[in-house]
Amino acid sequence: MNSNNKVTRFQAFFEKKSPKVRALAFQLLKSEEDAKDITQDIFVKLWENPDLWMNCEKMSNYLYAVERNYIYNYLKHKAVTSDYLEIAAERMKVAEQELPQPHDEYCFHEVELLLQMALERMPEQRRRVFSMSREEEVPFLEIAERLNISVRTVERHIYKALQDLRKSIMY
Repeated sequence: MNSNNKVTRFQAFFEKKSPKVRALAFQLLKSEEDAKDITQDIFVKLWENPDLWMNCEKMSNYLYAVERNYIYNYLKHKAVTSDYLEIAAERMKVAEQELPQPHDEYCFHEVELLLQMALERMPEQRRRVFSMSREEEVPFLEIAERLNISVRTVERHIYKALQDLRKSIMY
């Protein structure tokens, strides 16, 4: 079959069958644009496979099955897309809540200043032990060895330093 004859036959086939396909798609999807897209997709697929439409006596049943599958897949894809959009929107809300606000930054600097003042008021040995533990991340045993004190004394200095810091933040 030559290509002109194929085009003519497909055009006649399209003009006869597409209104029914589009009407059913619209009835199920309630969207003219979606119905138009589904109809176009189905007929593009058929154009690419002339054996499916050229000699098929029961084309109406076949078209119905193809359309049903297209619509099912379309709705499934739309549901998945919708779920992803909802998840993304929820994540954005969470991210926005976690972003520091100008007030938060002010409070952070205020707390940081209070902590710094509390550290400066601590006895020298306690401040040194706390600094080695928290800022330098030196283990308690090593702090004890470096400062020639017991591990229990290191623990006690850390405990007291944390108490002092809590007090300075609470008041």
